[in-house]
Amino acid sequence: MIHPIVANMPSNIETTIESVAKYIVQQESDPYLRIKAIHDYVISRVTYDLDVLKTGIRPAQDAQTVFLTHKGVCEGYANLFMALGRAMGADVVYVRGKIRRDLAPIDLIPKVFRLLHSDYDWTNHAWNAVKILDNWQLVDTTWDDGDSSEVGSYSADYLILPPQVMSMSHFPQQLNWQLLHRREDYKTFENKPVLTPQFFMDELMLISPTEYQTNVQKVAAIKIASSPNYQKKIVALFTKAQKVESSLWDLLESGNLLEGNQDTQQRLQNIKKCQSQWNAQGSTEISCQFPEAGDYEVFVFSLEQKLSLLGQLKFHAVLR
Repeated sequence: MIHPIVANMPSNIETTIESVAKYIVQQESDPYLRIKAIHDYVISRVTYDLDVLKTGIRPAQDAQTVFLTHKGVCEGYANLFMALGRAMGADVVYVRGKIRRDLAPIDLIPKVFRLLHSDYDWTNHAWNAVKILDNWQLVDTTWDDGDSSEVGSYSADYLILPPQVMSMSHFPQQLNWQLLHRREDYKTFENKPVLTPQFFMDELMLISPTEYQTNVQKVAAIKIASSPNYQKKIVALFTKAQKVESSLWDLLESGNLLEGNQDTQQRLQNIKKCQSQWNAQGSTEISCQFPEAGDYEVFVFSLEQKLSLLGQLKFHAVLR
């Protein structure tokens, strides 16, 4: 949940970045929880400015402007987080880089605008690194900012995320901000399966495939290992790549896909279900049977009381 200091912050404190930072320092002594507090402040006070994606008009993204307008894109989120952290006395840096090509929110950008700016790199992104107790940690407030009006929408998935998990989706321009023991090049980054923080929080292991895109004959096989007492069911859906407007972002925002909502079903009518089988050894085997040759995207979820995205894979099917 949002840190109580942030949730109950008096309005007269929110006059300047410095006054907010000072208040957090006075109220919270734990260095990790201070960073959580500024993370929570940013995601609860700032709304992602979708108009920038739709119109191409980009207002100033400096920390002060974002603080006052409560709107920003990734650059603004990262700048405000950095300003709050530094005002608090923390060592915070702005990290510029890229996200995975298939995770870029292309479907939020009008087609005409995409055509006019066909040379623009939509994978550009910004996040932060912050030093806590002499250890550098990674934070992406933009990706943690959901709809604050929805109960239970709070996310801290990208707060102090282990470097090997962040490296599934984020690639910094300066490779030292990977914070990995062995630095990876961009090709390695794009070839890895896309696995979400939830996948690692559930302590799962992807046995196969080992790469993001795999060539198969008609049927794709996915094997995921879990602990024997893992209670959630693992399910998967697939769709023909580039055949429908629906994407990862649609799936994330559509809520519970199993409720049978008419609008959701209409929008996702081209998405089919894979077959899942759990065995006593603690692994789930998923089989996706493709109806024709071509490229397919497979989305893997865990299912308990709600649907949580675990990962995304691609397959090129050859029917023989």
